Amino acid sequence: MAIRVSPGNLIADVIYHLDDDNCLSITYDAQTDKPCPVNLTNHAYFNLDAHHGDARQHRLQLHADRYLPVDSEGIPNAPLKAVAGTSFDFTQPKPVMDDFLADDDQKAVKGYDHAFLLNTAGDSSQPAAELWSADGKLALTVFTAAPALQFYSGNYLDGTRAREQGSYTAFQGIALESEFYRIRPTIPNGRSLIAGCNPATAGSL
Repeated sequence: MAIRVSPGNLIADVIYHLDDDNCLSITYDAQTDKPCPVNLTNHAYFNLDAHHGDARQHRLQLHADRYLPVDSEGIPNAPLKAVAGTSFDFTQPKPVMDDFLADDDQKAVKGYDHAFLLNTAGDSSQPAAELWSADGKLALTVFTAAPALQFYSGNYLDGTRAREQGSYTAFQGIALESEFYRIRPTIPNGRSLIAGCNPATAGSL
């Protein structure tokens, strides 16, 4: 979890809860002594295959009709775009590999590393995303109260130290990061999280 805030001091609490139905809940609570932007998320990688190979063989569905283009540094550089008719259309399940590097918006960051504006609009009772292993035997469903989901296809994982031994290869894991809009000025009427003085602001991802 990366934290970059200014100008106030931030106290953040994170609660992880795993229930008997294999549901992992992450709840964030933040307090500041001055108004400042706070955008907490997780960066867990998922590979649902028994053999942890190329995760681009996973099927993915994102309940989002728009995404945010970025430059080569991952900074939003254009208004929201519709996913329809582009490689970013995951409104129906499809393998991540199907349209991989099919357009310039992907090529800028060597794959997918983009925020998708969720149709669920903060309704955590509705699924925001589903991910399936290549053989379809294992599935992950994401629910979130956040308005956006960052989909990262592990483009720069190559050489990262693995938890067990050795190192990961590129595209060996997929991250689905619930978040607020990264840079609000690029999105008209964009929803961001500004934590005020003393009161806590909380969210569940």
